[in-house]
Amino acid sequence: MRRKAAFFLLTVFAVFMLSGFTGTFTEGSTNYVYDEAHLFSQAKIDELNEYITSVRDKAKSDFLVVTTNEPEYDDEIEAAEAIAHAWRDAGNGYGKDHQVIVFYIDIKNRNARLMEYNDREKWRLSDSEIDEINSYILNDMVNGNYGTAAGKAIQGAAECAKPGFFERIWGWITVGIAGGGAASGIALGTHNAKTTTPVRYYMRDQRVYTGRREDQFTHTTTVVQPKQTNPPTSGHSGGGSSGGSISSSGAGHSSGSHGGSIHF
Repeated sequence: MRRKAAFFLLTVFAVFMLSGFTGTFTEGSTNYVYDEAHLFSQAKIDELNEYITSVRDKAKSDFLVVTTNEPEYDDEIEAAEAIAHAWRDAGNGYGKDHQVIVFYIDIKNRNARLMEYNDREKWRLSDSEIDEINSYILNDMVNGNYGTAAGKAIQGAAECAKPGFFERIWGWITVGIAGGGAASGIALGTHNAKTTTPVRYYMRDQRVYTGRREDQFTHTTTVVQPKQTNPPTSGHSGGGSSGGSISSSGAGHSSGSHGGSIHF
């Protein structure tokens, strides 16, 4: 029994090493932020952990934020998947499908990934919603506002993952972790991944703006600009930037995951 337990712990640790993450996960952990690149203040780490704890039951998902500046390999897709698998193998993940959403930042290679994992591929986020979230935080990533970007990414994912359309809209109005308070301004989409003309809902000044646009997401690299209600200020308006790009979302390298990447 001891040998089996030791082998299990070594396996989980080895997976972490592959992703560039050198810590360990424990079953039932309530720590969801692993900032090995030292990008966040302690206040931001506490804020993220508190928010994730408060929202995971509503969103029916675990959430992880992991940063590194010493990855063992350069592919952010494989790294995020390794982290999700290790979280699951440690006995974590929400519900019987071990649902988890990972926001991973690789500072050395200037890549980030927002990824969803569960055993049965019953997605809580659509590809288009992941792309909208990544697009909205792109400027923050390019400008080094990593704590703000992480807050927006987790809040966006949590609100999109919540069941019920009106609950998600109300959550965006009332929840203020995302650095911009109630007017966090992220574009939300429908959960129908098959539609190519989804209705987008844009939050500005506690009002909901709707719009339509044609979207056909493939595995290409593109920059997506969310709808703006105010003119950009000094080029830092959120969503889209000449200094970075997003890779549109789709299936990961292994089964059970999908997500999209940011290159900053």
